[in-house]
Amino acid sequence: MIYRENLRTPAVFKYLQEMGNIPDDEMFRVFNMGVGFVIIVSENYKDKILEKSSDTWVIGHIMKGAGKAVIK
Repeated sequence: MIYRENLRTPAVFKYLQEMGNIPDDEMFRVFNMGVGFVIIVSENYKDKILEKSSDTWVIGHIMKGAGKAVIK
């Protein structure tokens, strides 16, 4: 699950979405809304990794599902 409120979406994507009247799901499918490099780690290592960089944050968590990302 990806937490929408934790994403830092660049203004250009918001602009494109407004100008093109593009739904959220299509923006995420096509542009990833600016999400670049992602690292997935065990909960045990999360705090150590977050300590190492001021430009690191949690955008979601892994959960059992149907194989598609859920954005909430």
